Amino acid sequence: MWSHPGEAPEWRRTYDTWAVNEIKRVIAQGRKEPLQSDVLGLIPYRPELLLRIGPAALTLPDLRDVIIAHPACALALLMGFYDATAERLEKFLCGSGEAVFQLMRWAAETGYALRQPESFYRQTLTTDCYWGFLHAKQTRNESLLAELLTWCADERQHYAAAAAYFLLRHPAEPIAPYRELLAANPFYAYLALPRLSLRGFSVRAEEIGSAPKWACHFALSAFTGQREDFIPLTETHPAWLLELAAGLGWLTQPTKLPGLSQIIASRAAGHALQRPAMRFLVDVKQTGRPP
Repeated sequence: MWSHPGEAPEWRRTYDTWAVNEIKRVIAQGRKEPLQSDVLGLIPYRPELLLRIGPAALTLPDLRDVIIAHPACALALLMGFYDATAERLEKFLCGSGEAVFQLMRWAAETGYALRQPESFYRQTLTTDCYWGFLHAKQTRNESLLAELLTWCADERQHYAAAAAYFLLRHPAEPIAPYRELLAANPFYAYLALPRLSLRGFSVRAEEIGSAPKWACHFALSAFTGQREDFIPLTETHPAWLLELAAGLGWLTQPTKLPGLSQIIASRAAGHALQRPAMRFLVDVKQTGRPP
């Protein structure tokens, strides 16, 4: 919904500007009122909008809570205003391998010296080891690679990340003892599925709970059995429903658009992304150019 080849459509530019101006307005009036829920709900999906606000975004308690809770938001401010935000935000990247990976890559490219101890980044890259392996490969860090392999072997009974990589490297290892652990972590279950499905591993829709993002990914994966069971799980989340619709080719079928609008109007009522999702569908209908 937020990606577009070339120039962004007018509806998105207008909506982004409205959200940014709302934040600036509340900051300017001395934080006397909370931000609208639609603005707060938008920021995790458009963290780059924080670059148009700057560190002042942290002066709004409700917006600060959102930034802290979503590593992608904290990362956006860190990479845009590192000196002004590092002390307040960097520690909240703990546990998000992707955010730590992106921050370390940004630091290497820009020459910034990160302020947390090396163990902080290494620990997160280890326990979220997809990003640890990626970092070790890109930086040719043999020490980290060895540590990751040892950690996966030692912790495979306790972490889905460790179980996934251990199983991938040990094709004779039975999957059954790890199945419940893997299924409880949709990210690592999805990463391992293409190879482990050949050994009988599967994930059922009811096992991922209320996770529309991963319901979309599993529904679009050729390695998922009963893919249609995952589709209803996306219907309460406008953005992931539209991602699924794009992946299934529904956005190029005019007969599908009214049904999508109806689902978003009813099942996603009150969702922070309901309005932009409806504007997106109107744009697709009018232009006939889905992304």
